[in-house]
Amino acid sequence: MRRIRESCENVVQVGVRSLSSQESDFIKANSCKVFWAKDIYKKINTEQILSGLSNNVFVTIDIDVLDPSLLPSTGTPEPGGLGWYDVLGLLRELSKKKKIVGFDVVEVCPSRENKSCDFIAAKLIYKLIGYIFINQKGEK
Repeated sequence: MRRIRESCENVVQVGVRSLSSQESDFIKANSCKVFWAKDIYKKINTEQILSGLSNNVFVTIDIDVLDPSLLPSTGTPEPGGLGWYDVLGLLRELSKKKKIVGFDVVEVCPSRENKSCDFIAAKLIYKLIGYIFINQKGEK
């Protein structure tokens, strides 16, 4: 996210559960808008999250935002992640109220033993594409 902040004014992080001391210092020094997973568990305030964004947004989804009980094959599985419906609800509202100009999904770490993670990541992408097309179909 630090690299993204170099080229984007309005950056909002949602579902953060751990970070280094340097990252913590950077967040404090730069008044970064961060919504900690422990604070939004089961009560995501989408209006508050979306208020920090411009109309055009690029969404980057670090797949480990999801709880590892749902998706353990990621680069950094961290307990206390968001649930499937929490993430979908946020993405649905985002697509209704902002123009998503692009997105990516990162940190998927495929495993021969656990194929469900590949399917969950693909399903998340599929859902977001659907939300974009349903909510932005009238735009040119």
